[in-house]
Amino acid sequence: MLATLTFEGGTNTAALLTYITEVLVPVLCVGAIVLMDNLHVHLNEHVRKAIEAAGARLVFLPKYSPDLSPIELLWSKIKQFLRSWKPRTPEELDLAITDALNQVTKKYFRLVC
Repeated sequence: MLATLTFEGGTNTAALLTYITEVLVPVLCVGAIVLMDNLHVHLNEHVRKAIEAAGARLVFLPKYSPDLSPIELLWSKIKQFLRSWKPRTPEELDLAITDALNQVTKKYFRLVC
């Protein structure tokens, strides 16, 4: 995982822009491709501009095609880890997510790439 962020609540435009500008953009390489689905907050012009200003390219998946998203298998593995830890508080969940992300090794990335 290149850049991660957890926060309480659903994803909205403000949360996504914070993630893009403060977490993702600082680690993007020129020429990188950022792949997104068509969630309405992903379609925000500020998101596109921030990614392109970093020299990266924003590409959207076709609508209703999660099977084309290479990260879906990775999320499946992370969810499997989380189910085994059974976190019950926000603090436990944050720690479990961190552990799950740290356990995603190159072995699991081969499933996605």
